[in-house]
Amino acid sequence: MTRVRHVLLNAILWIILAFPSFAAELQRLVDEKTDIFTVGVSESEITVVYPERIDILTATRETELFSTLDTNQRAIISANGKYIGIMTFVAGTGEYMVISGFELYESSGKPLFKIEHEYHTAYYISNSGYLISVLRDVESPEFAKLYFYNRNGSRSEEMDLPGLQTFDFSPDGDTFVANTKTGVRAFRCPSGDPVWEINTTCQYFATSDAAAYTALVNQDRIRFYEQDQLLGEKTVRNPFPRDLSISANGAYTALADRWNLYLFETQSAQEVWHTESGDPGKTFVSVDINDAGTYILVGIDVDRGGNAPVNERHTRGIIQAYDRTGIKIFENEIRYHMWHYRTPHVTFLPGSERSAIIQTRQELYQLELPLQQDDTKD
Repeated sequence: MTRVRHVLLNAILWIILAFPSFAAELQRLVDEKTDIFTVGVSESEITVVYPERIDILTATRETELFSTLDTNQRAIISANGKYIGIMTFVAGTGEYMVISGFELYESSGKPLFKIEHEYHTAYYISNSGYLISVLRDVESPEFAKLYFYNRNGSRSEEMDLPGLQTFDFSPDGDTFVANTKTGVRAFRCPSGDPVWEINTTCQYFATSDAAAYTALVNQDRIRFYEQDQLLGEKTVRNPFPRDLSISANGAYTALADRWNLYLFETQSAQEVWHTESGDPGKTFVSVDINDAGTYILVGIDVDRGGNAPVNERHTRGIIQAYDRTGIKIFENEIRYHMWHYRTPHVTFLPGSERSAIIQTRQELYQLELPLQQDDTKD
């Protein structure tokens, strides 16, 4: 597959925000008035999946067309944007869509392999290029079957995993973690060998490289684990968690509930700091912590209330950033056309300490956090 360069239709908007002790840059990259399905972010490129095409924003912020998509095709990408999969489906909708074909590519356009004449309902790609497929049955919601694949596309393992709810890969891409109705389980890729099992259910989980450290949150309880060993647990102030993030090295965990933001030290299970939104109409919807655990980024939705026109109720968000000590180092308001329950969604670039992507339903921004005094020391 050959990537084709085309002109980015919207003008790139730079906003330089001046603060007493620092400056930050927020750059609007995409404003297409078209829904963004998913985004993958690497150190040098951003892969954006739309309903009808896949675009890649290069390091120079030129836009290249990776591929168009037929009406019976959808695309998935690894979180780091390095791997792109194109699914061809024959029937069904939503999570019960029947997929009959799959093609995996590197973001450079290099084809890796095809899977044909197998029927699944979803595929997922890890940051290291490992593939997992899921088969569900619309008539048996508890049924779920997992398939693990080698890097050449051959199937390496399959297993039944009833009660499968949510799942994710570890940041390094080598471990698959599944949240089921009976607990959370980790499997090594591509063998499918079990790594650990935690017999505790949760609403959200987050895991570090190799799934060495994991945090689980359920209502107002957050628990911290080293593999399957409980390190400690805490009661938080609100029983409505919104997002959870753990640094790749496992040292720190950030939790956002409806009106509160927390930073915990994972191994000691101790709260480092806590802050509140300060307004019932401002709710935390997403949080991310960088790989080193030095900065925390949070997305806040601003609800104008039931008296506002429907199309104006959720059109503003706030982006905040904090350092490890709880000092707010950045805050800025953004506007968006269409609302989504995870808008605005924040993501640090892999391996970057200060660069992040802000995603709304139809817009994409890049944020460069300001240099702090400690960052400039030799």
